[in-house]
Amino acid sequence: IRALEGHTGFVGSLLQVRRVESHWLWSYGAGDKTLNIWRQDSRSSGSRDASELLAMAQAANRLYEPMIAEVEAEKERLEHDGAALNDKMAAAQHKLTELDEREHRVKTSEADVRSAINEVLGQLAEASEERDRLAGDVARLQDTERSLKAELNRVSAANQSARAKHA
Repeated sequence: IRALEGHTGFVGSLLQVRRVESHWLWSYGAGDKTLNIWRQDSRSSGSRDASELLAMAQAANRLYEPMIAEVEAEKERLEHDGAALNDKMAAAQHKLTELDEREHRVKTSEADVRSAINEVLGQLAEASEERDRLAGDVARLQDTERSLKAELNRVSAANQSARAKHA
């Protein structure tokens, strides 16, 4: 078998697909002193006897056993890695669900806090209005007090003046 340039580093296997047999026949005529060469090529599509096929199958099995073992080991490793990834994905999905629930609780709490703040702001506005109303009432009462004191002073002065006239 002649080695081709692309196969010099490694040949994984050879599998005969077609066999070509060449038969050469040489004849020399002593009388006419000529040399005749006949060539006959016979091709077969691989018709082999059972022992040859069995030997080829066994050789192929021996050749591919390490590769098959390697592929099986890689398959098991990938299946294990896939299972580990599925477990991680399930854990991540569980965490995502927990975060969604926590976010919902925070949003609900935020809405409750906003509602409480709005209620307190409303009460504060009412208290501010009440304070302003009471401040007006206090100012009116102070004016009334001043007026009454002035009236009291006037009445007291008139009273003293009337007592002084009667005395």
